[in-house]
Amino acid sequence: MPWSRRAAAAVFFLAAGTSQWARQAAALARLGTVVSLERPVALVPKPAETRADGKPHGITFYEIRFRTFPKGDPRGNDDFSSDVQEFHVHGGMTHLDALCHYSDGRGRLYNGYPLAETVTEAAGCTKLGLDLSIVPWLKARDVAVTSGVRAIPDDRHADHRLTLVALGVFLLDGVDLTRLAETSAALNRWEFMLVVAPPQVPGSTGAIVNPLAIF
Repeated sequence: MPWSRRAAAAVFFLAAGTSQWARQAAALARLGTVVSLERPVALVPKPAETRADGKPHGITFYEIRFRTFPKGDPRGNDDFSSDVQEFHVHGGMTHLDALCHYSDGRGRLYNGYPLAETVTEAAGCTKLGLDLSIVPWLKARDVAVTSGVRAIPDDRHADHRLTLVALGVFLLDGVDLTRLAETSAALNRWEFMLVVAPPQVPGSTGAIVNPLAIF
């Protein structure tokens, strides 16, 4: 996928929505060089507001709790160790934003879907804001996902409004492009295969991911 040569921004094209694009993307992975765009996860305590009501409050946190199951565990998990992880998906970790993550400030998501009818506290996102009518638009521009879009001083959410709401382009948020820029420059290659595989969580407004650029 072509990448902007400016380290401050990256734009990824040619969605692998068909076998043709998938084959073309796979052909770019010639050297076996893999570059992660992920920021390391930082463990941050859950804020008091979330502890009180169990809901997101726009505050980054990531907690993990461990346990080793004892002998005689009633579910037969003797001697296994496990953990429970809790986090705010739109915090400082690298993540993929769903189109329903942000609206235009007037109650509308991309493609005109009403926010109140599309996102609920009970079910989360019930639509992604896309329908078949926008397929020609996406095909003409070949844009699948973008990253490194900067906000402006007057509107710190302008990056989300432009990509998610106005363009209907998925946003890779919180990426670290330093290693990608260095690797691209060292190899003098500005195309690569990008692999982003978010878990399919029903209703989620985004997902923590580890984007991999493969040269």
